[in-house]
This record gives sequence, C-alpha cells and structure tokens, in this order.
Amino acid sequence: MPVERCLDWESLTLAELAVGDIEAADAYAGRAEQDAARLDLRLRLPAAVAGRSRAAVQLAGGEPLEAARTAHESAEAAAAIGANLQAAFSRGLEGRALAAAGERREAIAVLREAEQALDACGSVRVRDELRRELRRLGARAEPRGPAASGDSGVGSLSKRELEIANLVTDRLTNKEIAAALFLSDKTVESHLRSIFRKLGASSRVEVARTVERERSAAAEAKA
Repeated sequence: MPVERCLDWESLTLAELAVGDIEAADAYAGRAEQDAARLDLRLRLPAAVAGRSRAAVQLAGGEPLEAARTAHESAEAAAAIGANLQAAFSRGLEGRALAAAGERREAIAVLREAEQALDACGSVRVRDELRRELRRLGARAEPRGPAASGDSGVGSLSKRELEIANLVTDRLTNKEIAAALFLSDKTVESHLRSIFRKLGASSRVEVARTVERERSAAAEAKA
C-alpha cells in the first residue's frame, strides 16, 4: 500500500538520522515525498507521513522553525482525515522543533496536546518520550486542576491560543475559527481545552469576559 511505503521510508529516514547520516536521511525523505506526490491529493495520509519525514530531516539539519512548520502541516493533514495517532506523532515532532527554536511556551502547548492525544490512543512509549521533553522544558507533562500562577492568565496563552481566544471573544464558532485559521475542528477543540485551563474558565462566555478585561486594561494603559 502507498501509505505503507511512506511509513517504510520514514523508518529508514529516522534510522539514518539516528546514526548521523543526514544526507542518506534526506534521500529517504525524498523517496517518501515522491511516492506521496504520485497519489491522488485526496489521500492525505501518505503526504502527512512524507511531510513528517522531511520535518525530521530539517530539524536534524539545524532548521527548527522550518521543521516546526512542516510538522504542523503534516499534523493538520492527518487530523483532517481522522488519523489521530499519526497527527499526534507529527504534533510531537512540531513541539520538539519549537523547543529547539527556543519557542518554549508554544512548544509546551503543542507537546501537551500531543501527549494527551497519544495517551488517549494508548501509544505509551512515544507519550512517555514527550513527557520527558515536557519535564526538560520545566513543564508538568500531565496538567491537573487549576493552572499554577505562572502558567495562567491571558499572558500564559501561546500565540495560537491567543488567536483562538480572540476569535471566541468575537463570537465565532469552532467551525468558523477552524476555517479562519486553516485548522481542523479537533485542533481548535484541543486548543480550547488548554485555553479553558489556563484562564480558569468553564465556558466560552468566561473566556470572552477574561479576554475583554485584558483588552480594556491594555486600552486604558495606552490612554
């Protein structure tokens, strides 16, 4: 099957990266991309796997921001067809790339999303790898209960979470937010769960009130 070939190329890509041969890894990632390109564009999973292979090569090659972008696109392609496990694998790579780029807050948000998805899918080994990465970044891998003071409030939101919180405040539905930001509905829902936790909110109305207070405070400070 085409997707199995792309998964095989990904395995070979990662094996070469493990022994430090980026050139060979790049060649295998290219093979995955070639196979995916031959398929009907509606078959998104091969493209998602090929994209994740490319992102791994980019990260190993010292291009963490480009790797994060490629991994994000891979995750979105997988999520769009309900391939939740593959989307979580790609999200985990995106989070590691963001961490390598020094984007700690965004990295933690993405890694937490991936860790929760992997836990739900029963992918214990990769989940535990991401939990170790979260601990390395100084974050709790399994947030429970109210957020700590240093990890709460509008200021604690990642860039993407803040975009979504602002759109919630502007009364957009999840589907409208997903369309505006080119995200899947499930990704929006995942970000909203994180937003609710960080803001201590239990509803969209409470999120909107918190954001509106922040907007008012910012406007008064400028006046």
